[in-house]
Amino acid sequence: MIRSKIFKGVIITCMVLMIVAGAKCVSEKTCYATNIYEGNYHDIQFDFEYDHDICECTDVCTTAEKKKNDTSAYIYNNRSAARIPAIRVKSGDFTDCTYKNIVQSCELGEAKYLLNTVYESGFDKAMLWMDPGNGFHVRLHFLWSPDSIPL
Repeated sequence: MIRSKIFKGVIITCMVLMIVAGAKCVSEKTCYATNIYEGNYHDIQFDFEYDHDICECTDVCTTAEKKKNDTSAYIYNNRSAARIPAIRVKSGDFTDCTYKNIVQSCELGEAKYLLNTVYESGFDKAMLWMDPGNGFHVRLHFLWSPDSIPL
């Protein structure tokens, strides 16, 4: 009888602790989840065309947009003429903030998260720098955002 009361007390105590711990975990996740939506993650349409047989276009940049958190930049190459062979993430003053200096490419129809250190380096704007490959006939049409929603 006494053992059963002690056992019942231990079970109830454990259940109460689990409920309290679960509530704390849920509240932390809710707070975290609201913070990720404060970023500049809405898609921005980028359109650039250059068609010239004499002069080559070697560098193309998006406009510098507000960077609000430390998430990756995002690109979806939805309507370019071909793959984008080299993409870097730079700050608003052209400082290269590509994570570990790893240049990425993006195939036609591909979406990518681009790791960067713009926010961590103290900058408040980010842009994409691209080498379009064939610099004589360039057609870049994609969606991008300086921040993203982490998966």
